[in-house]
Order: sequence, then C-alpha cells, then structure tokens
Amino acid sequence: KASYKNGYTEVTKVEKYSDCSKNINANVGSSSTYTVTPLELVDKNYILDPSVNHSYTYRIEQRVLEFEWTVSDNSALSNLVYNGKTRQLIPTAINVVSGDKVVLTYANNSFKNAGVYTVTVTAIDNSNYTLSSGYSSKTITVSPKTITFNWSGSEVATYDGKPHARIAAAQGVEDGDTVNVEYLNGSNEATNAGSYTFYISGVTNENYTF
Repeated sequence: KASYKNGYTEVTKVEKYSDCSKNINANVGSSSTYTVTPLELVDKNYILDPSVNHSYTYRIEQRVLEFEWTVSDNSALSNLVYNGKTRQLIPTAINVVSGDKVVLTYANNSFKNAGVYTVTVTAIDNSNYTLSSGYSSKTITVSPKTITFNWSGSEVATYDGKPHARIAAAQGVEDGDTVNVEYLNGSNEATNAGSYTFYISGVTNENYTF
C-alpha cells in the first residue's frame, strides 16, 4: 500500500522506489516534474497490483521573486529631491528561501538629475526562481530642488538718465551647479522715474524650481 501527502511521497511498507531520491529537496530545473513509483513491498505476503498505476507525479513551480528597493544614501523613495549627487536604486530579493543565493542582474540604476527613472531586474542566476514584471521593475521620480532668491541693487534711485537694475541671485544651489535667472519680459532694469516691479520667470537649470 502506498500513500502520498503534500507533494512529497510517503510510502507505507515499500522497500524500493523508482527515482525516489527526487522526492527530497527537489529543485526546479530543466525538468521540474517528477515521478515516484513504488517497486517492491517489504511484506512479501503482498504484491503491487500490476493493473493499477502506483506512480505519483508532482511538479515544483518556480518561486516568483519579490523585491525591496532602496536608495544608496537611504533617501526615502517617496520624496526624492535633486541634491547634486549621483545615487543608485538598489533591489534586494526579500522572499528567497533560507540558505539559497540569488544574484540579480540589472543595469542603469544610477541617477542624479531631476526626472523619472525606471530600473528593471533582467536576470537571475538561480533556476528555482523566476521574475514577474509586476515585481521586477521600479520607477522613481526625482523632483527639482526648490530655491530662493536674494535681490541686489538699490530699492530707491534718483533719475539720472541711466538704467538702474535689480539682480536676483539664486540661493541653495548645489556645489558645482550654475543657475541663471530669467526675468519676465527679459527685463530687470528701468531708467525713467516711476515704480517698477520685476518678476523672475524661470531659471536655466531644470534641476531647480522656485
């Protein structure tokens, strides 16, 4: 008599099997379907009924990997802001069976400028696992950094026939970056007597906003 349970073969009063070694710690490989067949009973008063198929076939499916995504400087994924530094988006498989090793292959995971980035795990080195599009990619958004401005130049001037300018200088710019200020209607100066208000319409560096 043979009994089977939970995908593994538990055989009662059976002395020999065909391919029985595969019922312990079987891996998913080129063939992930296995068949175990009782060949001989311990009690010689009984024989296996030749008219009955005593084999049991089972299949081990690959485990779909799931990932946790982190940034190399531990920035929060939900609030990434340009900081002038190159960072990496790093995936870590979180549901690997204890004792297994899975090496991930991915590329282009570095980012710096403001924008949208997608990193995808493209391959793994363990055939017991597989990738799913729902888990193997991560898209992040890096927002421009908000800056402020200091205005230079006299707030009050006396008419002298010469243009008088107010100049805005960006504050909070990361080291090595250049941010030029653009003024509404291209003007930040006036000559004739009167009151004037100058407006900043934009900056020349897309990594910054105001």
